[in-house]
Amino acid sequence: MTVRFSHIIAIAFSIALLVGCDENSTSGDPVDLPKAEGVYVVNEGGFGQNNSTITHVAFDGTATQNAYQTKNGATLGDTGNDLAILGYKGYVAVNGSNKIEVVDLLTFESLGSIDLGAQGSPREILIVDSTEAFVTGSFVNKVFVISPYETTITEEIEVGANPEGMAIADDKLFVANSGFGSGTTVTVIDLSDYSVLGNVEVGLNAIDVVVASDGSIYSVCVGAWDGSRDGGVYKIDPATLTAVDSLIVTGNLGEPCLVAGDDLLATNGTKVIKIDLATLTVEDDEFVAGLAVNSLYGTVYSIAYDETTGEIYMGNPKDYTQDGEVVVFAPDGTETARYAAGLNPGTIVVAR
Repeated sequence: MTVRFSHIIAIAFSIALLVGCDENSTSGDPVDLPKAEGVYVVNEGGFGQNNSTITHVAFDGTATQNAYQTKNGATLGDTGNDLAILGYKGYVAVNGSNKIEVVDLLTFESLGSIDLGAQGSPREILIVDSTEAFVTGSFVNKVFVISPYETTITEEIEVGANPEGMAIADDKLFVANSGFGSGTTVTVIDLSDYSVLGNVEVGLNAIDVVVASDGSIYSVCVGAWDGSRDGGVYKIDPATLTAVDSLIVTGNLGEPCLVAGDDLLATNGTKVIKIDLATLTVEDDEFVAGLAVNSLYGTVYSIAYDETTGEIYMGNPKDYTQDGEVVVFAPDGTETARYAAGLNPGTIVVAR
């Protein structure tokens, strides 16, 4: 997944905001390096206010607020959209500042940044290893290929309108093109040479792509913000580059979070639903009620999954003007903990 453009549209239509998830945001690396540990939250701040922050929650429950600014004496930037972790380094997509900020997640010291240029607008990051990562540029309709350790841009690939989430499967990169509400395609890129193989037609407002444990590929689509067209999940055949099955869900799905590889959690209005990808059916129409997270508006702002414990973390933006929270749920949807966070906790990443 910020006062993201799609969030602004959502507010205008008085419906739920999108959520973020980290299923494609953390990657390993063959180099034996120290590793970040704990729950990292990128708080978007207010759009255009240059006040994004990082919250760190240790596994003993100790929460550290504003960790980046405290260490560096400077703000993280304007509208932090995503976080990917490689060893001890965190790569933060700072959308409004058109950069990827590199942070030592053990000390929160800045290690430099990657300038994506005017309107570079990084939205999501997917790290392969220390030499290759992908960043969607939402306003320039590109995927930037970067070298994480050299902090350089190595390639720029033209994709569809306003790309957001990505996933890798079958030696291909799948990129969801949201069109900020009007996009209906997923661009497919051959990873051997970065050539564009084509565009898969899916539903309206494609915001992300996920890969299930069996390698199946699914695109999550929000639908029309005015309610004229429902959202849904579309299964993609990587061989024919076509959508071969779909599940239409009444309302507007938010950004997805894979749970145990085969279940998908997503917001839908003022609730979080669970979808069984193997059967493309709604497994639980209200896995968690939005009001159980956010008692003011019922909005869940971000979702992450801890593969070790099975716990699920959800961001509570409260009223979008005061500092938010991270709420932790057991695998059965029962709340187990609640931690303070910063303004608009839009991305949560669990690192072990």
